Amino acid sequence: MSKVIYNKRIAEIESLLLISPEYLKASTIIDYNITNSKLIPYILEAQELKLEPLIGTNLYDKLINPSSDYAYQYLLKNHVSRCLVNWSLAHYLEVASFSIAEGGVFKHLSTDSDVVDDREVNTMIQRSRNKAESYASRMIDFLEKYKSDYPEYTQCISDGIRASREVKHLGGLNLSPTYYPSDSQRGCNTCGGVMIDNTCNSCSYDSDLFTVNMWWGSNSEVALGFDQTTLSNQSNKLEFEIVAQPTDNYYWIVSSKDIHISQLNTDIPLDDFSNVDILESVYVKGSDNGLYWIRIKMQDTYEEQVIFNIHI
Repeated sequence: MSKVIYNKRIAEIESLLLISPEYLKASTIIDYNITNSKLIPYILEAQELKLEPLIGTNLYDKLINPSSDYAYQYLLKNHVSRCLVNWSLAHYLEVASFSIAEGGVFKHLSTDSDVVDDREVNTMIQRSRNKAESYASRMIDFLEKYKSDYPEYTQCISDGIRASREVKHLGGLNLSPTYYPSDSQRGCNTCGGVMIDNTCNSCSYDSDLFTVNMWWGSNSEVALGFDQTTLSNQSNKLEFEIVAQPTDNYYWIVSSKDIHISQLNTDIPLDDFSNVDILESVYVKGSDNGLYWIRIKMQDTYEEQVIFNIHI
């Protein structure tokens, strides 16, 4: 296989990932200098072997394809990513010390440190799996409570996997119960409250959880705090994509949720209003009266329209 074909295949796999290799490194003990291509297959493996059977192919596919719906971004950021970090680490640890090359299978040996034995590695793997299962239990509790906001979770597709909606805890002693408790005897994994029809009676449903107020448009305002309703566009949901025109000095994006902007899948670094010369900085972010403001210097930066992607 040529290097070009190899890199193309790695890029194809990476486009399917729900967390990036950098996110995995930043969230675990994995060294930053490890090549991304070593991690990418095991993130995808964790997604397909652990996440997809748990939430079902329909919801899994919905998460793979970027959605402008804040509910799906919320699920990805607050639940799915935490499960995947630990599942991916466990999958990578199983093979981290090995490589396959011409001549056979080789085990890496460090020249200036001790290599841990198999028993210690297995302990690390099991701890990662235990953490992933704990986060997965929280995720399933969340999906059960808000399943009306995720219709794909309870739907099936003919060529896919139906959501198991149950976390299987592995390792240790497996004691089979002589009876199965009723909902009234089973506590909620989140708060310990009483379960009724598989829904916690103590955890209230927050109807405003996925509501996002957004405003965006052009003007010549310099500092945050002006009347955001004067901007040309408004929405009560998170807009995934915004097209900005260099028709004025600045372009503003205001949201009731903390948001970030990106281009070509790369986050744009945002300076803080309180730490920069606000007349010189191109991308500035601040908050005021419960709103988050992003100001982009347009006419000095762009000659034609530009697309910004929005995410939490």
